[in-house]
Amino acid sequence: MNGAQIRADVLHWRPTSGLPSVAALAGGLALAAAAALAGWATIEFPELRRTLLAAALVGNLLVVGIRWPRAAAVLTLLFLPFLALARRLLIFDSAWTSNDPLILVGPAVAAFLLVHVLAGPHPRLRGDLLVKLVTALLAVVILQVFNPVSDNGIAANVTALIFLAVPLVWFLVGRELGDRRTVAAVTGASVVVALVAGVYGLWQTEVGSLPSWDFKWLQVTGYAALFVGDRGDNVIRPWSTFSSNTEYGAYVGAALAIAGAFFLHGRIVFALAAPFLAIATFFAGGRSSMVLALLALVLLSAVRMRTIVLGAVVCIVGVAGTLLVAQAFGPRIDRAAGLYGDAIVERNVGGILNPLDEDTSTALSHWASLGNGVAEGFRNPAGHGTAAATIAGEQREGGKGIETDNDLADAFVSLGLVGGLLFAAIVLLTLWRALSGYVATGDVLVLAILGVLTVNLGNWLNGGHYALASLLWFLAGYATVRVEPPSLTPPPPGDGRA
Repeated sequence: MNGAQIRADVLHWRPTSGLPSVAALAGGLALAAAAALAGWATIEFPELRRTLLAAALVGNLLVVGIRWPRAAAVLTLLFLPFLALARRLLIFDSAWTSNDPLILVGPAVAAFLLVHVLAGPHPRLRGDLLVKLVTALLAVVILQVFNPVSDNGIAANVTALIFLAVPLVWFLVGRELGDRRTVAAVTGASVVVALVAGVYGLWQTEVGSLPSWDFKWLQVTGYAALFVGDRGDNVIRPWSTFSSNTEYGAYVGAALAIAGAFFLHGRIVFALAAPFLAIATFFAGGRSSMVLALLALVLLSAVRMRTIVLGAVVCIVGVAGTLLVAQAFGPRIDRAAGLYGDAIVERNVGGILNPLDEDTSTALSHWASLGNGVAEGFRNPAGHGTAAATIAGEQREGGKGIETDNDLADAFVSLGLVGGLLFAAIVLLTLWRALSGYVATGDVLVLAILGVLTVNLGNWLNGGHYALASLLWFLAGYATVRVEPPSLTPPPPGDGRA
């Protein structure tokens, strides 16, 4: 076809039907008008910037979700680690608020994807015990909003649904939308996100001064738990792109477990990321994250054997070796930490080497909080409402927040005896499904997810972990699909098999 023919075709082209062209034109004009209006409002009303950004993010993710729901899930899970940073970047242009519309981006997409899943055939959601338990717990969470003995009121309890209900919704979404390609993309990208977050976290405390938006946020919120030691307010634990130090430490620890799982399956490139992730986990300053990350690596190495005897040997050798090193070199390590002159290093080393010393470790107090929280569920089987053990209850004026430092205890306190028992059953069944699923299939993704679950023991349903709780439950949905072990019975003769 020559140039003259192309020009003739263009000049004489007419739409086959006028209606689609008019509709497309009208839609384009509406979008352009909406974009212009949003741009004008952003300039004229800085206080609306958070709302407009949240609306833009939700709108785009829902448009993607209509056509590619798995892509929308991946994009949302990769945005959430940067949600808190986005909120802080707006702190100079739009006043800081704890009721930030940006927090609703993840829940809105999760709700849309759940509706999308339920509207389809959803075969993975039928007849499965774990799905029934999660659905029952979700129902208890919703009912606890209207708990008549709650001290926090319905408004705070509704807000707490973000922390308790949304992660459970992500489980149902992950169960149906999670396939190998999607989960591989999420786990691999999570390692990359953790590397970026690790660089930022080390910059906050070990390399340079705090960025202006982080410093302003620290002043506004008064996050006292970040300060470590007695050497002045400049000694703080990092929180990177997240909203808390604990989520940051748990996220990089989970990424370390993912990298370890892939390395055990021969993906050598992940060995390059592991040392940096280990350093970032250590300097995050969360001792529980470090201990659980180490435990996860030992557990993954044992499970990789896929036999009880070899797995037990690896566990015994790993734990015994760690204890021997601590016993033999502990005093030297402790002394070196003191000479290093970093309060975070001293705190970590002292707490890990002396877990039962209340002067250097909080392990015993955490254990006591767990016991008290579970006991509270038996003393008050009706529960205290969804907001009782979340920041929604703490932030409400006149409300009562009950801190337990553990999601199992939180479940007994907030959701009562039934909710606590349901959550305990879900945790045990999820771990068993992931473990047995890997033994049956050897799927490296299930091994990686088992590592994520292990690193976050005690924080699966931590509502303050906006990014990590959603990621964990989405991955758990994939890892717990019941896998039938291969049959050991030989096929009957004459069935056509070789």
